[in-house]
Amino acid sequence: MATVNLGRIKPVFRGAYSGSTAYVVDDIVTHGNESFICIQAHGAGTQATSQGSYWTKLAAKGTDGTDVGTTITTQGDILYRDGSGLQRLAKGTASQVLKMNTAANAPEWGTLASNVEVITSANLDSTGVAAIEQSLDWATNTDWLYVQIDLLYRGNATQTNQTIFGYLRNASGNITSGYSLQGYGAYRRTNGNENTLSASNTTAFGNSYLDINGWGTTNDFPQFSSVKLYRPLPSNQQFCEQIYWNADGSNPKYHVYYHRAGYNNDTSTKTGVRYEAQNSAMMTEGYYSIRAFKK
Repeated sequence: MATVNLGRIKPVFRGAYSGSTAYVVDDIVTHGNESFICIQAHGAGTQATSQGSYWTKLAAKGTDGTDVGTTITTQGDILYRDGSGLQRLAKGTASQVLKMNTAANAPEWGTLASNVEVITSANLDSTGVAAIEQSLDWATNTDWLYVQIDLLYRGNATQTNQTIFGYLRNASGNITSGYSLQGYGAYRRTNGNENTLSASNTTAFGNSYLDINGWGTTNDFPQFSSVKLYRPLPSNQQFCEQIYWNADGSNPKYHVYYHRAGYNNDTSTKTGVRYEAQNSAMMTEGYYSIRAFKK
């Protein structure tokens, strides 16, 4: 019976391509992380896989990926993609938050924005203080909407005439004119009855200062005052709002509450605020804080 040579009936894998090897049709090799099949026999060192007359690509490799293990190298790193590929964002520091950059195309670490800025705060000890003064730079801090001054204290029983005077300040010192405050006042007795004070009784005395609080007697009663100083107008006139509450230590049946608003029409540049006790070391055992609230 005659013998018929059918040739190869399946491809033969030859491993990695070598220029020193001869190849025949249906040999399969790998080269450059791709695979090729021989379509025309050739001798050693004559036809590389790039020769399309001798080799056809069976499988092409994809785009090289990023080795994540070499991109993020430190505990806490974050992996993100920029316009060209994967990138490393190194870990931030304690209390930082993750946010977008100004171009809004990549993450970055930063501090958490707040619309409240603490300008100063302190506790009042038992020895007390005679005055609280703070400069306020409205010109530089253009995002300030208003500054709030909160003061809680206990009067000094050894002092008489315990009024606290509040002043706006300019380059020359305390502004002692042009204040106008109107509002609502009430006092309450322990039996639940309430008497309302007229608006005229809540006007700043003589328009020479912000009437903060005080009974003018020798007592250690607690008092609280909160004043908002709004951003000065272009004319440098400044609006304000105030609440305060106090209790009469000599007559515990009563406490007084005021809520009022007004302005100072002095046109000089406002540079700060000062709380000044009628007598020294009057404000004791409390705290004060001065905070700016931004637009």
